[in-house]
Amino acid sequence: MKLAIRCPLCQADPWTWVFVEPTNEGRYQATCPSGHTFDASVACCDFQMLFEIGTNALYDGYYREAIGSFTASYERFLEFFIRIVYDATGDNEETFDKTWKNVSQQSERQLGAYVFAFYSLYNVPPDLLPRKMVEFRNAVIHKGKIPTRGEAIQFGESVINIVLPVLRNLFDTHQYAVVAAATANVDAKDPPSLTYYPYMTLPTNRKPDEKTPSMEQLLEGIAAGRKSTRRGSE
Repeated sequence: MKLAIRCPLCQADPWTWVFVEPTNEGRYQATCPSGHTFDASVACCDFQMLFEIGTNALYDGYYREAIGSFTASYERFLEFFIRIVYDATGDNEETFDKTWKNVSQQSERQLGAYVFAFYSLYNVPPDLLPRKMVEFRNAVIHKGKIPTRGEAIQFGESVINIVLPVLRNLFDTHQYAVVAAATANVDAKDPPSLTYYPYMTLPTNRKPDEKTPSMEQLLEGIAAGRKSTRRGSE
């Protein structure tokens, strides 16, 4: 998967696109086909990017890779939620990071931390991946199972059906913190010439739509997006 960023210096129609490899830092220096060099920052969180990578892998027929990315997206979302709740207490990020090290290598401990953070905020237990999906994920990640397209679609939908409702609730209770988390990679002291908010299935710069999209709809969106950017780069 590559990110398509519109060159801010081109006046051409259709748009001129530059394609960059996604990174955790989210900051890029790019040069468009017309020779314009510019800095850009992609404002999003790891769990968002990982889900998009998984969806693109699914579209390209890499089903095992899609499961791995969806799994990583789900786990990083648990951390994202815990950080949002923790930040609301007023404690500093350094203290959180020191505490998180105690569970950062153990996904079951992270899941437990998420369950109690969610309960402390909403007074109800959270929805989690169904046991069937957990067993399927483990078979793919740890036992070498090669999933089918249908299985990858089902797993991706299980993740999105858990994450999107929680994101909607977070926008109602912690909107500022959610938006701030997405822009954490943008350095105010050294701003890029362009801050780019890509369309994300799991958004943080806007409240998610009430209707949760199916994976088939997301795959259709990828097809349309790739067609559009190909036209713009010709």
